[in-house]
This record gives sequence, C-alpha cells and structure tokens, in this order.
Amino acid sequence: MSEVIQVHLASQVTIPAVAAVPASPGKPAVAAAPERVVKIPGMSNRVVRYRILNPDEVAKVTAEAATLAGEGASGRDFYLKQRMCLVQEMVVSYSVPTDDPMKLTDKDWKRSNPPDYLVPGAWSKVFTTKDTGFLQREYEKHHEMSAELVEILSGKALPVASEE
Repeated sequence: MSEVIQVHLASQVTIPAVAAVPASPGKPAVAAAPERVVKIPGMSNRVVRYRILNPDEVAKVTAEAATLAGEGASGRDFYLKQRMCLVQEMVVSYSVPTDDPMKLTDKDWKRSNPPDYLVPGAWSKVFTTKDTGFLQREYEKHHEMSAELVEILSGKALPVASEE
C-alpha cells in the first residue's frame, strides 16, 4: 500500500503564538507574535485521506481521462479532465465536516470511489471548489517536478566518460 496522507480542509486555522527570540551574534532579534485565527471561507471542514499514485496508476488514469474527454477535446479540455481524474483517484476517504478531527469515529468516514464521480455533480456534493483547488495543489506537490526542482537535480548531474 502506498503512503496515505491525512489533511483537514479546515475553514479556520489557529496559528500558535511565537515567543520573542533575543538577538544573538550575527542574528537580529525576532519579535513575539500573538496567536491568530485565520478564516478560510469556502472550505468543507472535511478531513481527507489521500495517497501517492505510482507511475502506472497515473498512466492508467491519464488514458481513462483521454477517453472521458472525448476525441474532439482540446488540449486544455483534456488537461482539465486529466487533473480532475487524477485528484479523484488519489482521494482514499473523507470524513463528515468537523471542527475537531480528533473526535472522528469510524462511522464518520466514507470510502472514496472514483467511478462514482463520473455522475455529474457527484464530486461537488462532497467537495467545494476551494477543497478541489487545495487537493489539486497537493497532487502537484507529490506527483510533479517543478522547473526549480529539475534545475536543482540537474545541477548535481556530473559528466561521465562514455563506455562505448
């Protein structure tokens, strides 16, 4: 089984207070920061468990997305369908909306089944637009290489003599 990650799609997040840090040689002092509450409107308050897809799963879902997008789909339409299908495939389960994930019990969870989302509106009955945007970013973070990461890795590449 691949790694499963759990995240709370919270509509409110509390950022803890930070104590002041006195100056030290070569470092300036850092002022204390009080606890703050950040409201994130548009989130479902569900807890979601998602998994990292392997390359074969990504290829399979991409092929399925191409079929779903249809022969006449533009590149953009295919891309959007592919992204949605990959995010839906990555979600393992989700909870009822909650302000306290620690109080969830087994009966508060529902297993995710990607074919169910083929029904128009099915995904939107569970997840909000902001939830979806967050999950798409999580997909990108765990499955795609940014140009910056490629540059970092390329910078570590060393020329070697050819064995031919």
